[in-house]
This record gives sequence, C-alpha cells and structure tokens, in this order.
Amino acid sequence: QIGATAPLGFWDPLGFTSKGGEENFLKLRGAELKHGRVAMLAIIGFLGQPSWRFPGFEGAPDGVRALTEAPGSTGFACLFLLVGFFELRILADLEEENEPGNFGDPFKMIKTQSGGYDERWRNLELNNGRLAMVGAIGTITANWYTGLDAYQQWQAAKPATIAFIKTTLWFAP
Repeated sequence: QIGATAPLGFWDPLGFTSKGGEENFLKLRGAELKHGRVAMLAIIGFLGQPSWRFPGFEGAPDGVRALTEAPGSTGFACLFLLVGFFELRILADLEEENEPGNFGDPFKMIKTQSGGYDERWRNLELNNGRLAMVGAIGTITANWYTGLDAYQQWQAAKPATIAFIKTTLWFAP
C-alpha cells in the first residue's frame, strides 16, 4: 500500500482509518498529502526568510511574529484567500477521477500515463511530507518561544547538542 513504508509500515496509532471504510481513508490521505505539501513549502520559507523577502515585505518581522504585525498579517490574509480559492475552485476539478492528491501532469511535461506520479514518487512525497510536518511544527514552536529563525535555532542548540553527546556516548571526544 502507498505510504506504508519501512520501518513502521502501516501506522495508525489512534485508529482514524478504522472508521468509514475506503472513502474515509482516501479523504484522510488527501488531507495528509495537502498538509505535507504545505509543510514542505513552509520549511522552504523558514530557510529562506533570513535571506530574501517578497517586495513590500522587507520590513516584516521574522517567523511567527509576521502574523501578528502588518504588513505580514495582511499578506498572510491575502495568501490564505488565494489558496482557498485554488483549493475550492481549481484543484478540486484537477483531482476528479484520480486518487487524492494526484493531479496528473496538468502541463503535459512528462511522457508517461501517470504523469510521473508512480508508486515510488508517491511514497517519497508522503514520507517527505510527514517529516516536513514534524519539522514545521518544531520550527514554528521554537520560533514562537525563542524568537529565533531556523538557522539561529540550530546555532543556539549546538552547545547543548555537543554536551548531550559527550555525556551519553562513552566514545565521544
């Protein structure tokens, strides 16, 4: 089954997929794909925010604080409305008669039946999306608590990480 990869295989500790049959499972899989795609974009944004800004947003604060102050909050509201429009009007039509998240190849760039969206690609996307969701939640939480961007968080964690390794691994230098 797509998404049931090593080392966990099929993993549903809270039993969400046991209710509602295949229709419920496909709905949940679609939500997982969408959340994973958003999280992957969020991680790219977290890594890019210290280096570049969209025109008009040069003075916006970093990280989560951008949602609480203009112009970041206004830009997020516009982005939210734009994404909502695409989700409800355009992407729903592209997804018809396909499994959740499979938009095929709308630009006809790949010369295959599946548009290049085969089992291997789908497993890669699901697993990378799962990791990105964990990474995005961690980065958002740490940013809210510390006010540091993603790179600053890693720099701040470096001494604690080295100390942890030295105290837990007997062979550490």
